[in-house]
Amino acid sequence: IKNIVQSLREQTYKSLEIIVVDNGSKDRTIEIARNLNVTVYDLSKEIDLTGVKNFRGAQVNFGVNKSQGEIIFFPDADMTFDNELIGEAVEKLKELDALYVPELVCGQSFFGKIRRFERSFYNQTVIDALRFVSRNIYEKVGGFDEKNIAFAPDDWDLTKMIKQVTDKVGITKKAIYHHEEEMYLRKY
Repeated sequence: IKNIVQSLREQTYKSLEIIVVDNGSKDRTIEIARNLNVTVYDLSKEIDLTGVKNFRGAQVNFGVNKSQGEIIFFPDADMTFDNELIGEAVEKLKELDALYVPELVCGQSFFGKIRRFERSFYNQTVIDALRFVSRNIYEKVGGFDEKNIAFAPDDWDLTKMIKQVTDKVGITKKAIYHHEEEMYLRKY
């Protein structure tokens, strides 16, 4: 969590609202995030999770409901970013409704290198998922499906729903770095 918050704070675009929604992690996320002076919520203490199948979706939806911004960006906690990514996205979203972001996997093991090679083919494909979306489009599709779609295909489902209501979708030139350094076949 420290790395993602630092990467967000190093963005050239400074008007950011950072919200961390934790769901029972055991890695001191809440404590570390609070020490970094960001807004933090413990999802299980905020909402009833009965019937929730997609906890990441519930986390993002909750964070969006608590946020004030007109642009929603929902990275994973193990990501960092090119310093100009958010500024580029803000400019592009003046004309578009949603954006893909090229993702570079940082795996160092043999399996990590295979994953990085595989991921290099995904930009704007059916396997890729949108990362930025305007609030009005996010709300129009109802956000992530928390009850019917499990974690993993949930971001593809959201992308599909967004593309059903708008064709104003693009891609950034700046990238996300997905830190999957500990990627070994047995662990993955």
